[in-house]
Formats: sequence, C-alpha cells, structure tokens
Amino acid sequence: ELTGEPDVGAMRARLLTRSLQGRMIDPDEIAQLAVYMASPAAKSLNGQAIALCGGMVMQ
Repeated sequence: ELTGEPDVGAMRARLLTRSLQGRMIDPDEIAQLAVYMASPAAKSLNGQAIALCGGMVMQ
C-alpha cells in the first residue's frame, strides 16, 4: 500500500537479511563513532564517507 503507516517489522526483517552481522547497528556504536570523529585522534580524517552499516555495503 502506498499510503498509511509503513510495516516496520517487515522493513526490519528485510534489513536484517542484508546485514553480514545479522543484527541492527546499536545507537551506542553511532555515538562512539561521533566521539572518535570529534576527538584529536581523528585529526587526519577528512572528506570521508563512513558507512556504519554492519556490512550491508559489502554485498
């Protein structure tokens, strides 16, 4: 159906089949990346697209 609420359960199941880790990314993992990118340790990191996706882009 093109209108109405999306079937979140079906969307999640579809995403899980594409994840090489077999799980969804944890919000804490995103936060850890953000903290790293804002830290002095990432001073040479620039112009990058970082895919935090559990390996979905590898398929």
